[in-house]
Amino acid sequence: MANHIYVHCQSDELIKYRDIAERMAVGHFDEPPTLNPPSEGDVATRTGWQTFELFWHPERRPIYVERITDRARITAIVDEVAEKFEDYGLEDSRHLVARLRTSKQTFHFEFGELSDNAWDMLDDIEIYLSKRLDGIVEALEGLYDSSLSPLVVWEPEEE
Repeated sequence: MANHIYVHCQSDELIKYRDIAERMAVGHFDEPPTLNPPSEGDVATRTGWQTFELFWHPERRPIYVERITDRARITAIVDEVAEKFEDYGLEDSRHLVARLRTSKQTFHFEFGELSDNAWDMLDDIEIYLSKRLDGIVEALEGLYDSSLSPLVVWEPEEE
């Protein structure tokens, strides 16, 4: 089963591929992960990158990273957040949905089962992106600020 984390950013600053890919790959794992595409040469300094994969364990699903700048896709993602407020009967007193709607770019992380080290890496990259690009983190459990403190927590779904 795939898990998803989004970082919705107010800034339209373009991050070099190397800045995000190497930050994710260095210092979190016992064995260095493999990046597809590799962060070398001209690819490393590209600011127009859209996707990459981080292969961090030979028997686990890679982490897929996507930078979304398409307005229609961002709107569709934020519409799902707005529906959660309705589904859980929560008031958006902080006007988070309105803020998410003005996002200039959204970083999407898709992954499977993760080790503690991989979770630590994701936390670090979420904090980095949300602080650098004025972002809000969206996870399965709710919305978080740049320190990963909860802004709103969805009620746990009944099983």
